[in-house]
Amino acid sequence: MKKFFEDFKKNLADIPAKVEQASKGKFIALLVGLLLMPAGTFLCLIALYFKFRNYFNKV
Repeated sequence: MKKFFEDFKKNLADIPAKVEQASKGKFIALLVGLLLMPAGTFLCLIALYFKFRNYFNKV
């Protein structure tokens, strides 16, 4: 059980990098998948933040 939580925390930490590196098609598919999940709107907003946070920091 402890290994499960360690892997889960590691995967959570990898999410921002995976979202930033996703191509346009994969990112759109990710948004559609997130919208279908419970609290999907909130999850989509988080994904959009991770995708464009470097753009917002430069402006």
